[in-house]
Amino acid sequence: MEVDVPPMTANTRRTRDRSATVEDELPLATATRTTATASSSIANPRLRQSMTQFMLLLTQSDHSEIFRKAVTARDAPDYARAVKRAVDLTSIQKAIKAGQIRSWDELERDLRRMLANCCMFNKPKTGAFELAKLMLVEVENLLETAKESAGDGKA
Repeated sequence: MEVDVPPMTANTRRTRDRSATVEDELPLATATRTTATASSSIANPRLRQSMTQFMLLLTQSDHSEIFRKAVTARDAPDYARAVKRAVDLTSIQKAIKAGQIRSWDELERDLRRMLANCCMFNKPKTGAFELAKLMLVEVENLLETAKESAGDGKA
């Protein structure tokens, strides 16, 4: 079975890879969130407390050291040019405290963005890339447990 594929022209827009899509579609952790579903859970101090405890566990992880603070120009001179929406564990914690992260889904989104940024910037098989993969497994496991014990955060 043959499929007609139009030729690429100067006006044809290329499809982005998944990592670029994650970066482009999701708002920054510190951006103001105004969705109706998110605003309903902001009043839930128990959820905020659960997320704060979750982040404490995550920052104490063996794999979290490089993700605890923002990447500086001294650390990686090209990082700000390559990564448009940088996220680190400290900025996520501040967003939770400020009420800008209002659900487990928003928290997961920002954690995944942080790890995707690391994987996009660093080459595969480097220490940072491998730490991001290990951290992803830890994030997924901890999130599953936290969501089960604290509720889904959408109420």
